[in-house]
Amino acid sequence: MKTCGGIDATATGRSLNAFFAATAVLDQQVAELEGTVRRACVDMGQELGLVDMQGDTATICQSTAAALDAHLKAGLKAEAQFEAKYTPAECRVNAEIAARAKAECEGKAQAEIQARCEGTCQGTCSGTCSGTCSSQGTSGECQGECQGTCSGTCSGTCQGSANVEANATCEASAEVRANMEAECTPPELEVKYEASLVVDEEKLARARRAIQKGLPALIAVEAKLKGPVAKAFATWGVAVKDVYSSSAQLSSQVGHGAACVANQIAAAFEAMAQIQVRIDVSVQASVAVGGACRASS
Repeated sequence: MKTCGGIDATATGRSLNAFFAATAVLDQQVAELEGTVRRACVDMGQELGLVDMQGDTATICQSTAAALDAHLKAGLKAEAQFEAKYTPAECRVNAEIAARAKAECEGKAQAEIQARCEGTCQGTCSGTCSGTCSSQGTSGECQGECQGTCSGTCSGTCQGSANVEANATCEASAEVRANMEAECTPPELEVKYEASLVVDEEKLARARRAIQKGLPALIAVEAKLKGPVAKAFATWGVAVKDVYSSSAQLSSQVGHGAACVANQIAAAFEAMAQIQVRIDVSVQASVAVGGACRASS
């Protein structure tokens, strides 16, 4: 996906190019997240002694999950309780990225625009805080830092996802750029089991090493995909359908770049299915391996 050079510098041309750039970011980073899941499953599988780690992400992760389950069953007595306990991964979004992207898309000054935080605002929340507001010390309308869920505009770090209100293409551009850059920290992991019920120390040790090597990354990716990425994809998907249905009209508004715009809109529409598949595969793989690990938060 590329932007279209030579189109008129109108509001339509500017917002379409921002949308095309965001589409490229979404497509690339979802592919990278799937790659992270695949590598984690390969690393875990190799730790478990699997040699043939070929195939797509779903196949590899299913093999890894099956090997983990087999190692745990062989390593412990049937009545043993094994649990990979973890703290939930936290995803932090820079809300200012969304505000800046919207400002660039709409040709406005960034100071005029703020992003909403769907989660905890760790900057300045201008709106309702359902937790503790540093400027008042009570819940309610807040013009300072919110130690809880901010339902207003946020300038700073948002633990959750960033949201802006704009026309479809600018909204998608801003939310994709901010939410796809979210940093999701790998969780702390603790493996629990009763030592007296171990029957095969080697197999159990392999399973433990595999879990510690790959599960934190899988949990972090799953948190990002279900949180900020899901938000970005949903907003972007609405925009894709909107521009696709108006493709002919939009192409006629951008001057010499009409053919490029039409092609890029068609490419974005075609990319929807592939991006959705990558997201689904990555989440399902993470869930399958997590289940085999007996993982719980």
